[in-house]
Amino acid sequence: MKLKWDYELPEFKSDRHSDYDGNFFYSKGMIIFVYSVCKKICLIKFDENGNQILYREYEIPHHTPSLWQTVFYNKKTYLFFDDNVCLDTETLEILNCKISTFGGTEDWLKEARFLEEGPFDFNDFYIEHPTSFTYLCKNKSTNDLIWKLKLKGYLYSKIFKNNNDLIFCTAEHGGGVYAVNEHSGEIRYYIDTKGTQYYVKINNEMFFYHLGEKGILSKINLLTGQTIEEFPLNQVTLDSPLQLLDNKWLLTLTFKRKRDNINIPVIRCIDINS
Repeated sequence: MKLKWDYELPEFKSDRHSDYDGNFFYSKGMIIFVYSVCKKICLIKFDENGNQILYREYEIPHHTPSLWQTVFYNKKTYLFFDDNVCLDTETLEILNCKISTFGGTEDWLKEARFLEEGPFDFNDFYIEHPTSFTYLCKNKSTNDLIWKLKLKGYLYSKIFKNNNDLIFCTAEHGGGVYAVNEHSGEIRYYIDTKGTQYYVKINNEMFFYHLGEKGILSKINLLTGQTIEEFPLNQVTLDSPLQLLDNKWLLTLTFKRKRDNINIPVIRCIDINS
């Protein structure tokens, strides 16, 4: 992996990185990053070479965005900040409307962003997630229990199947990347990342962050769990957005930390084929 370009966003003052959140979008050769910081929504648009095309700020008067739910409706993408306010990612306009207008349900508003509940349906079995750390695999025809697991961290990803393994990611309380055998419930491998919400899967490979003061972007073989390559980010790395562009580049978000709680967010474009 090799750095293609990087871009420093405006600095902000806070002792909590949770005050900063955002989403990447990629369309027609353009990169859009929408983010909230200190009760303000900002949008920045780049070309594929990291040249800034557009910068906008939006005032959201009532409170800081908490949902960040992407909705596809009538061939357009909308980003909901909460149940009443969204961004049209085509016109870049802020709309005041209920999430139900676009086919959403109140269930989206009950849990924290990206927290998954299940059940997760597969060919002849399904996975229930009845409590924060418990997973039940049941026969679809009989509802008989096949296996039960108690694992670390809250479930922050969908569960997907790769070969004979179920792959999923957890965050908080010792989160990481799990591969569990679908038939036996055996944990084939577990990678401690200090928490994973975002990942990118390409065939039998997976990219994700190792969080920390000097974070790492990792690439693993999903069949074995073995590390293929690591890219040192060398900045404060949280479980921030990770976006694939044209199966060639990854966008990452890290933070330079300065004195007096001043933080500088940094977007990087990494060539994953170099």
